[in-house]
Amino acid sequence: MKTMKEAKAISKANGGHFFDAQAMRFFNSKIESELIEGRYFITSERYDMDSPKMYTIRQISETGQILDDLGEFQEFDTLHDALIALGERK
Repeated sequence: MKTMKEAKAISKANGGHFFDAQAMRFFNSKIESELIEGRYFITSERYDMDSPKMYTIRQISETGQILDDLGEFQEFDTLHDALIALGERK
């Protein structure tokens, strides 16, 4: 996979629902990066619209399955912090 568009399509084709619009709305989640090295991407989530965004480094398999987070869920306060950590952890 080279792009988030491709990752979303593969996930959906294999029965995944992570990227479904309803699921993303329910969790107040947004994709915050492009696909990095063909398997990582960063999302932001917030508990509600009054809460701050927190960032999570995600991993996706070649079949579109979302794997364990690289680090903790909502570990990062900023997208910049998540990108730096990704560079250090991969």
